[in-house]
Amino acid sequence: MEKYKPDYNRKNTRAAVARAIGYATANLSTEKPRRWSSRHMDKWFGHMHKPLGKFLRQTLTVCVDNHYDMMAKKCKSYTLNARGVAHLSNAIGVVVASIPSANDLNEIALDWAKQTYGDTIASGDFEYAEKSGRLWNDIGNLKNAIRKPLFANYGYVNEYDISCAAPNILSQYARQCGMTRPINTIDEYIAHKEEYRNSLADELGVDYSTAKRLINAKFNGARLGARNSIIDILDNNWDAHDKLKHMTWWMLLHKDIKKIWDTIKAEQCVRTLDARTRWQIYFEQELKVMKSVHKYLDKCNIKYFHEHDGWRCNSAVDLHQLKLHVTKSTGYTIYFDYEVFDV
Repeated sequence: MEKYKPDYNRKNTRAAVARAIGYATANLSTEKPRRWSSRHMDKWFGHMHKPLGKFLRQTLTVCVDNHYDMMAKKCKSYTLNARGVAHLSNAIGVVVASIPSANDLNEIALDWAKQTYGDTIASGDFEYAEKSGRLWNDIGNLKNAIRKPLFANYGYVNEYDISCAAPNILSQYARQCGMTRPINTIDEYIAHKEEYRNSLADELGVDYSTAKRLINAKFNGARLGARNSIIDILDNNWDAHDKLKHMTWWMLLHKDIKKIWDTIKAEQCVRTLDARTRWQIYFEQELKVMKSVHKYLDKCNIKYFHEHDGWRCNSAVDLHQLKLHVTKSTGYTIYFDYEVFDV
């Protein structure tokens, strides 16, 4: 069978290729794999069973983990093929180095993102789809290296998120549900999160971000062992896995988390609490808090973009007044982390 070759003289083909290049560079890295759904790839590359869609996938991405689990909603993992980006860019008349640098790729991605989402960001009129208790918008899927400067270009330089979100919300929710048993390990972690995350990272030999992900995942049912989520977060680092398994602090954290979920399980009247159910319960409470935040921001006429347990906006927020508003409307005492993106 003759190998498929796109007709780059066709305007529609060039537009489809440019769109695919933009989306791939804005979402994928050449080094860090990312799980990516076939639904999103179909939307931006064209259907996988059509010649052009299949060609764009094969040229722009590298599948580094072919395993997927439909029931667990676990997608295949991909990295960006920089050579493929260069080949297709030059084919449609955009001159790019044969092996583009990370900066070259980010420039391509940022230009595309401005053209695609710029008007929406400038207006502040975002539409979200609610799925599994969370609000989603395609812009939120862009990698940080693109999303931060993209929003900053339109004045959204103020970045906020709920401090220690999952531990904080779940522990308070359990107390609302009637939990009276002490959870000293969790309370201590919430009060000194940076210290504990850094300590865990040092002991396991991982970075800060991985340590934070491990703790958050633990609150929602992550397990040790083969083919479970903890070893996935650790990128199959079994030395770190075994250290975690025998760590005293991790065991104490496990006991406190069990107290929380035993209380919530009784309140929810559910037979079993698998990881998906726990995340669903948490997301519902998280969204309850975030909808309260949205009402406050709307009242203050602040443009904002919602991102799970946080947001970015075009004006600084009075966090004391926001905290009072959230407590009054939800019963939760919430603190927020804040930083300004340095343009």
